[in-house]
Amino acid sequence: MKEIKYRAWDKKRKRMCEVEHLHWSKFEGIWATVKGYDIIQQKDISLQIQPKDCIVMPYTHANDMEEHEIYDGDIVSVVEADIIRIIEWDPNELEWQCNTPGGDICRLTKWNAKRQLKVIGNIYQNETIING
Repeated sequence: MKEIKYRAWDKKRKRMCEVEHLHWSKFEGIWATVKGYDIIQQKDISLQIQPKDCIVMPYTHANDMEEHEIYDGDIVSVVEADIIRIIEWDPNELEWQCNTPGGDICRLTKWNAKRQLKVIGNIYQNETIING
C-alpha cells in the first residue's frame, strides 16, 4: 500500500513544514499539525497551522533523478532540455502533470521523473525561478 504523505506551506510563517496530521472541518476547511522546533527549549514540537494560513500539498509518489520526493507545487528542471516545469494535479485528467509557466503540458510519470527531472524549488519559496 502506498504511503500517503503531505507537506504544508505556512503562509503566516512563510515556511514549508512536514505534516504530522491533517484536520478537516466542514466550516473551516483543511488545516495541519506540523513538525516544528522550539529554539528556546531546544526540542522538537508540534504546531497547528490554521486553515487561512495552510496550503496542503500531496506527495506525487514520484522521485526525481536524485531521489528527492516530488510534491504538488514543486518546480522541476527537465535536465536534458533545460526547461522549467511546475508539478500540478489535473482534476479533469486525474493525473499529475509537469506544466511550463507558458502552458505546455506533460504527464508526470515515475519513469520520466527518475530519468529526466530534478526538483529545484517550489512555487511558494522560489517564485523568482518561475517569474524570472
